[in-house]
Amino acid sequence: MPLWIRNREGRSIFNALRWLARHQSPDGSWGTAGWSAACKEPGCTAPAARLPDLDIGVTSLALVSCVSAGLGPESDLELGHVTAGSVIRKAIGWLLAQQQPDGMIVRLTAAKAPTSIKPVFENLLATYALFTAANSITPGEAFTEREKQALKEGAFRALKAALALQNKGAGWGYTPQAPSDSWVTSWGAAALLAARDGGVDVPRINLQWITTWYDACTDKKDFHLGYAPAQMGKVNLAGNEVFLHHDTLSAFGGLMRMQIEGKATGTVAAADKLVTLDLPNSDPLRRDFCYWYLATTFLVQREQRKGTGWTAWSQAAVRESITLQQPLDTCTLGSWLPDDRWSLMGGKVYATAIGALLMEQVLGLAPAKASKSK
Repeated sequence: MPLWIRNREGRSIFNALRWLARHQSPDGSWGTAGWSAACKEPGCTAPAARLPDLDIGVTSLALVSCVSAGLGPESDLELGHVTAGSVIRKAIGWLLAQQQPDGMIVRLTAAKAPTSIKPVFENLLATYALFTAANSITPGEAFTEREKQALKEGAFRALKAALALQNKGAGWGYTPQAPSDSWVTSWGAAALLAARDGGVDVPRINLQWITTWYDACTDKKDFHLGYAPAQMGKVNLAGNEVFLHHDTLSAFGGLMRMQIEGKATGTVAAADKLVTLDLPNSDPLRRDFCYWYLATTFLVQREQRKGTGWTAWSQAAVRESITLQQPLDTCTLGSWLPDDRWSLMGGKVYATAIGALLMEQVLGLAPAKASKSK
């Protein structure tokens, strides 16, 4: 049993991973809408609301939440009715099985069209997840050297597809040749940096294009990062307009710039200020799990889990997140209701995976990268 399970944040992670394990499909995937099919508990039903097919994306987040807890294909930690190792092996296998001849990880219809409305975005998430897994897995009896090599090769092919899809002098959009935006571009940056961490020689020009895009989307007055040069303010999901705005993009972009450039910039300084002025809050209209996670990750690198800014943020993040985590000893135990700003897209699997990732950052299970920006 991992030592981190002994404290409050660790129990939160364990319960979240247990919920994910109990709702993983037999093929190794998680679905935005169909996750209840795998649950053996009577009465476990997915919401009636129709969600988009982003199964590759939520499966990628769920996989990262498992391996970032220090678990791997050999892990015998019991998560309900299965071991963590089995969950991880099946998730990796399913993602690799979706890889197309051009390297892109995407599911296709019979007419060879993507089932996803955001195929480039999902390929970037899958690339990030596969490299994150490959970088942390040590081969053993349950996951051989040959299987790890297949994982690395699959991740590299997905990376090559991602590089080919990057807009020249900019980043990525949700679909091939779509205009770039800072959200998808930041996940592209995360994928490239995970590849670089794994020893891949990522072309410098592709990283430079990312920072060029960030420059184009940085406000010249307060240095916050916008979604696109023509959209520097609030970004909405149709139906969720009442939710309040947070500077998630500033935190995510600042984090990526620190790792690409190795120094602080105006964007990083702006993110410092914007995040510390906007702590996680109990107001339902301020609920944004993605912001909580990415701002936590940004502050991990800036503060290295030390200082008054980190203390104030991490205490608020843990308090608000754990308060919302489902406590009843039923099939809901450990999950988060999909009631934040972005859950109309990712659903309960997204909410629960992001919740686990946040706690892993707080505890230091996901390592903070060394930064020259201090």
